[in-house]
Amino acid sequence: MSQAKFIKMPLSAQGLYAQLMANTDDDGIVQAFSVMRMVGASDDDYKLLVAKGFVRPLNDDLVSYMCDWSKSNTLRRDRKEDSEYQSLLHEILPDEPIRKAKPRADTGKKKGGNKNMSNGRPLDGPWTAEEKMKRIEENRMECNRDEDEEEHNQSSSSSKIINNFIATHQISFNKYQLQQINEFKQQLNDERLVVRAMKEAMSKNNDPKVELPFSYLVKILSRYVQEHVTYESLQAKITNTFRKSSNEQMPEWSKKSQEELCKKADPEVIHKVRERIANRGK
Repeated sequence: MSQAKFIKMPLSAQGLYAQLMANTDDDGIVQAFSVMRMVGASDDDYKLLVAKGFVRPLNDDLVSYMCDWSKSNTLRRDRKEDSEYQSLLHEILPDEPIRKAKPRADTGKKKGGNKNMSNGRPLDGPWTAEEKMKRIEENRMECNRDEDEEEHNQSSSSSKIINNFIATHQISFNKYQLQQINEFKQQLNDERLVVRAMKEAMSKNNDPKVELPFSYLVKILSRYVQEHVTYESLQAKITNTFRKSSNEQMPEWSKKSQEELCKKADPEVIHKVRERIANRGK
């Protein structure tokens, strides 16, 4: 989340954002209308959050997705409860990674015990110190697997064109950088522009230790978004620049039209040239 962009908002909008964050489910989705009525927030505060890119409405009932929720909240998948609006989120934001919940490993029905016993609490006996260490290690490994899966999902949410370019040039991006790239891809609606920006950033990189300066890449992509650049207009601009450069390097006679080149010389000039040639032979 951009701290400066957030601080510049009115306190009422900041307060609404905090209340929305506090009432989200495990997928970052919240019923914004109910929260607004609960805290007495105005529609203008909500519209400002949407305009700033902090909140994304999913339907007319103001069921909303908190765009920065996944950056500051991490849940183990066996502790997560899937949102009832998960299908709606996937429909409106298909590129947004969704983590699926999975059953807990430490709950279940006792073998040979009461089959009607409800789940929800550990069913084994007291743990020894060795068992505790084993459980801690298992939990740590589970969290690492979830983080790896999350990073893979972030990468796969980009297109094949972007992924192939990253793999070919062996560029390393962290999870947050991949999220930013994916956001730019959605705004530009053309992954070819993202690849073009990467090429431009690499071509103007003066640091041999850095394969691709990410801050410079962000500046290029931001310019594309602000100027509403399309891939076709960018290609046309590059082609025109190349033609102009080529014309500047060509000799003057080559720039003349076919009509100018085929134009007959003045008869008097031709007569003088013939006389000179004849005099040389004498």
